[in-house]
Amino acid sequence: MAKLKPVFLPLILVSLLVAIGWGIHHNTTKDDDILTKYMVNTFMVSTEPIREDDKLPAKLGLIGHGTGFTYKVEEDGSAIIITNEHVIEKHLLRPDITKVNLYMINRPWPYEAEIIGADKTLDIAVLRIKPHDGETWAELNWNLDKNNMEGTPVTTLGHGLSQPYTLTKGIISGTDRWTAKPLNFLMQHSAIINVGNSGGPVWNDKGEVVGINSMIVSPSSNRSGIAAWDGVAFAIPAWQAKYAVDSILSYGYVKFSRIDFETYTPTIEQVQKQDTECNDGDRKKRSYAYVKVPGDAKHSQMMGLKNEDIIIDIDGEEVWGIASIAKAIINKKPSSVVLIKALRECKLVEIDYQLLELELVKKVPLR
Repeated sequence: MAKLKPVFLPLILVSLLVAIGWGIHHNTTKDDDILTKYMVNTFMVSTEPIREDDKLPAKLGLIGHGTGFTYKVEEDGSAIIITNEHVIEKHLLRPDITKVNLYMINRPWPYEAEIIGADKTLDIAVLRIKPHDGETWAELNWNLDKNNMEGTPVTTLGHGLSQPYTLTKGIISGTDRWTAKPLNFLMQHSAIINVGNSGGPVWNDKGEVVGINSMIVSPSSNRSGIAAWDGVAFAIPAWQAKYAVDSILSYGYVKFSRIDFETYTPTIEQVQKQDTECNDGDRKKRSYAYVKVPGDAKHSQMMGLKNEDIIIDIDGEEVWGIASIAKAIINKKPSSVVLIKALRECKLVEIDYQLLELELVKKVPLR
């Protein structure tokens, strides 16, 4: 959803003013309480000209909007807001002529955002807004399970196609879509989203955040140039998003960990040998993470890994191959120590492995 449509401020204000009476005249149920909490803690994130009469930002294609929601509330009542980096990237390019304003459902005024930090790799941005009228925002509950199952019902809220506060439902239709975007273990879901939904929350039936909308795959948009709903939506999983936000709040950028050993794809004969000699014939115990320690991988050599080790677990997370190794370490800080369990000639060995730091572009330039 990298293409952001222009914000039509009159439409926003009319919608928000109409919504001021929202929630007053209905019976309260658990689902209503969950929806109320999300409604008042979800925002329209709008990139606008600093000067209202300045036409240049619009001419340069810098105007657009997305969605964001409350991550935490500070002692002074300020709210930390999470959204996508691409929602505010035009502002980051031209902070001299644009600003980021947030709008909420039951207040008619904007909240100008302070940009705390952003990360392009995971498409996460962290903002701060201050209350104007005694607003009491609230932190949302998070589900940090790395194994949310396909078929789990989900709900999402956002401003797709400039329609404020559109609620849609679907299911988790796929997990760990790590080939869609490097270093991302994206969650695929079937709730309808469009341009403007970027950065919006995705939650389960318990009201727990399970993801943050980030992108859609749309063959029709490839033809038209306008992102449109074709049924494939991706969200950053909650466990990965929360790590990114906490890292930005602590360091100003997201720290990624890495290893310096490799894995290779074993032959059928190797895997069958593992079945019979190591796993008592139980194919469910198979791991395809066969270790190769290059000559220059001095760190892994020092840590005690050896060629042909078969990794089966990292810090309690089951390992099948290189993707599951990456998933096990991607939300752990560099220099932290993980416990690697491996089979070495069918005997279980345990290795305390200190993670290295993956050097990426660390900061998105901020004003």
